[in-house]
This record gives sequence, structure tokens and C-alpha cells, in this order.
Amino acid sequence: MKHATANITAADSKTVPVRKKRGKSLINSELRYRRLFETAQDGILILNAETGLISDVNPYLIDMLGYSREEFVAKKLWEVGAFKDIEASRNYFLALQKNEFIRYENLPLRTKSGRLVQVEFVSNVYMVADEKVIQCNIRDISDRKSAEAALLAKEEDHGLMINNLPVGVIIFGADARVVLCSPEASLLLGIPQVQILGKSAQDLDWNFDSVKSSMKARDVEKENSRT
Repeated sequence: MKHATANITAADSKTVPVRKKRGKSLINSELRYRRLFETAQDGILILNAETGLISDVNPYLIDMLGYSREEFVAKKLWEVGAFKDIEASRNYFLALQKNEFIRYENLPLRTKSGRLVQVEFVSNVYMVADEKVIQCNIRDISDRKSAEAALLAKEEDHGLMINNLPVGVIIFGADARVVLCSPEASLLLGIPQVQILGKSAQDLDWNFDSVKSSMKARDVEKENSRT
């Protein structure tokens, strides 16, 4: 009987270090996650998937939107001032509960100071122990949107300049299809712009005789206007 007791004691003594090792591993894992959460360069919200209440917010989102941690935690998404459209925010949450994933490319959020920030909003549902949680990753894309708007304005100015040139201009894209056709080019070719745009060089019936005739007629017209 003493021998059996000794065996049980020996088994227990081996189990204790294993439990300690697992406990330490779990603590290290939680610390790594917390460090990533705190230093992430995207905004992160953690919500209870059943109630919609925010349980955590990272420093980056606090800095981005200007709201304090207390103004986020224990509130529902649509109760935070940044999510100005209450009905839309409720719909986001319902869609997330149903599909367990949502993504919005261009969502406007309002900072506490009133400035609008364009963000990419990606949320998914996952399990932590026996609890469903929602993680919302919020990326500020305002600079990207500004750059895109500036590029578009530049392209529009470029197109306007080309359209006013006294010569025909056709521009092909990377896929060898026409992306721009000036009115003068359309006139010289005798083909409407809508029939040129999006076509490849092989698709078009290049009537260069018509171009020569148009140019010759234009030259004669200019010459007559001088005399």
C-alpha cells in the first residue's frame, strides 16, 4: 500500500512542472498578442459578438479618432460618435453576426474634432475559449484617397489638354486598347469616339485615305482663309 502511494506521489510531482510550463506558455502567448494589439499601425476594436458591446480598443484607433478609451469600452458600435450613421452601423453589426465577415473599402468615420476620415473596415468573428468575439480592423486610407483624387484630376486635365489640341491623338493602355481618343482624331478617321474607345488597333478599320483627305481639305481651308 505504501508502494502504491509512493507511485501516485511521483506521478503528481511530474505533472506539476508540465502544468507550470503550459501556464507560462499561455501567459507568453497572451503577452505577444497584447504587444501586437498595442503596437499595431491599424485601429483595432474587439466586440462581444452576441451583445455588440466593445470590450477593447487599441491606442492607434484612439489616436486616429480622438476619442478616449472610456468613450469606446462598454458601448455598442453605433453609440460611439465616430460611427455617425447609427442605422448603417447597426446593419454592419447584423451583417457581421450573420456572415461572420464584412469588408468596406471606403467607410467615412468622424473624429471627435469633426474631421472625416476615410477608412477600410474589415471585421471577422472568431472564438476565444467558449466566447464569440468580433475583431474590427480599421485602416486610415485618407492619404491614398487623396492621392487617387489628385491623380484623377491630373488625368482629367491631361485629357482636357489633349482634347483641345489641333491634331488627332489616340492613347492606348497597357492592354493595347484605346483609353483616350481626341475629337480631332475621331474627325480625321471618320469614326465616332464611342466606336474607338476600348478597341484594340486590330479591331479598328483604320481608313488612312480618309485621314489624308481630311487633312488635305483642312490645309486647303486654311490656305483659303489666309487669302
